[in-house]
Amino acid sequence: SSLNTLAGAVVKMGQYPRALALVEEALALAKVKFGPTHPTTLQDMRHLGEIYLGLNQLDKAIPHLEQTLKLCRTHLGNDHRYAISAMISLGKAISRSSKPTPAKALLEEAVERARANLGPE
Repeated sequence: SSLNTLAGAVVKMGQYPRALALVEEALALAKVKFGPTHPTTLQDMRHLGEIYLGLNQLDKAIPHLEQTLKLCRTHLGNDHRYAISAMISLGKAISRSSKPTPAKALLEEAVERARANLGPE
């Protein structure tokens, strides 16, 4: 959505609080327009988790990304690109929380699934 595009530009300027408001708005609109488990909604959920991560709010990022990954796995499948993206986002968040073992396992799974389903690039 245009809100996510704008949020991405705002993030590049380092304005995470402003990006947070934009992504929250985009997510709310996606939930109404598409429903809570539509791929667009799930991708917006991941974006919100990434914003929390950018704000160093691991207490929000990790449970949010765990829920996002769970929904992606359930509704899109483990090999869907949004599920793989959610694995990567969650892996990054967990690694920043000083838990390298579960983060490594999740990131390795994401790489394996990406290679198998999306190709080596």
